[in-house]
Amino acid sequence: MADFEDYYEILQVHFLAEPEIIKAAYRRLALKYAPDVNPNPDATARMVKIIAAYAILSDPDKRKKYDVEWIKRKQGPQRPGTDKPKPTVEPNRIQFTDVKPNEVIQASFLILNAGGSYKKIWFSDPKSWVRITNYFSLTGSDELPLKVEIEAQGYDWDKDYLEYIKVRLDDEETQVRIGLRTGRKPAPPPPPPPPPPSFSSRKRTTSKSNWWKAVVGVGLIILVIIVATQMMHSSSGSTSQTPSTPAVQPAAPVPPSTVPVSPSTPPNAQTTKHTINKAIDISAIGNQILSSGFPKGKQVFNGVDFYMEKTFMSQYGAASLPTEGTLTLDIANPTKVFVLINTTDTYREFLGKQAGKISLMFDDGAIEETKLIVGQNIREYTLDSLYGDTVRTVTDPKSQIAWQGTNQSRTIGIDMLTIPVINQSHSLKQIIITDTSKTTTNSPDPGLIIWGLTISCYE
Repeated sequence: MADFEDYYEILQVHFLAEPEIIKAAYRRLALKYAPDVNPNPDATARMVKIIAAYAILSDPDKRKKYDVEWIKRKQGPQRPGTDKPKPTVEPNRIQFTDVKPNEVIQASFLILNAGGSYKKIWFSDPKSWVRITNYFSLTGSDELPLKVEIEAQGYDWDKDYLEYIKVRLDDEETQVRIGLRTGRKPAPPPPPPPPPPSFSSRKRTTSKSNWWKAVVGVGLIILVIIVATQMMHSSSGSTSQTPSTPAVQPAAPVPPSTVPVSPSTPPNAQTTKHTINKAIDISAIGNQILSSGFPKGKQVFNGVDFYMEKTFMSQYGAASLPTEGTLTLDIANPTKVFVLINTTDTYREFLGKQAGKISLMFDDGAIEETKLIVGQNIREYTLDSLYGDTVRTVTDPKSQIAWQGTNQSRTIGIDMLTIPVINQSHSLKQIIITDTSKTTTNSPDPGLIIWGLTISCYE
């Protein structure tokens, strides 16, 4: 293989990548470099290599034969003599995110030698929250490369764990950095309502209330009888003393009142609440600068103000891009959250599956989550299909196209997702955007793109 090509590097995947990851990587690159999308000659030449790489790595038998040569090239020639060995690991960094406490997660890495010969190999086993479960040679002997399998387990909510596995060939050493972060603890459920009073307690309460009513009623009757008797005695006494009843003098006329009467105010008068929109600058989590052809700065979409400077892009398949972004803010009395959003590479096989979620966290500890479902409230930003399998439509009537244009001969669109707020009486403290595509679609695609975010609230 004089003209050896690193097919894993061409498809931008790891040597240990699963078949579905290789398939998703090929589709993503094909949408970028296909001749009918990108007529540039360099793009055409790159697409030829992409097709060749996928033809080998998608076939299990061809991939197995190719891997033997790839390992030799990666390790380099092992020369006897004074040349020192050079231990290398692939990958040299493993990161687990959003893990539940006590959930066990597996991963693996390779140990290779890119230098001279060695006599002794050694690697550490932390045996803490991360531990080595198995290792074996990929060549069927005791030689490198070794595939090392590990498992990790966090124990507390919202906590970071960090360990290093050291690898040594003779006196030369390298290491693998392994990190794990557990998810945030969900809000506790509201306390159950108090049980209704039993029949016996209701009966006792009713009987006691009726007893008091009877006592008060009897007392009123006795009082009326006493007053009436006294009036009768008084009337009969006055008649016996005077033979005639004096004429009753008419009452003096009452003069009209001179106190001014103020006009009455309507009861239950309330102050009218005004709703305002606050456009949020997401540059704090933005990792992609908007290129030419896209709307920038202050924009108005469907009557809502947005501020667009950077986008937040997540992609589980790329180690350089995050899978979660957190905006910290303090918005009192929120009513709605408007999000400009779409996905990166979305295919019909992902329809109805969750690609991520948006979590709203309030000052009272409450959390409101909105699941991002492919084909319901998010879609592929490319509206026209190259191969007939991209997602075009969104069935959620609350999600609508906020902006539509073209870029590199493709029609693209940005959706505006409206999220109603339930916990309106409390302050909104955090908005968390999470990419769950690795676990919910079993693929590093689709990622999420957040273009802008605005919060509607009572002033």
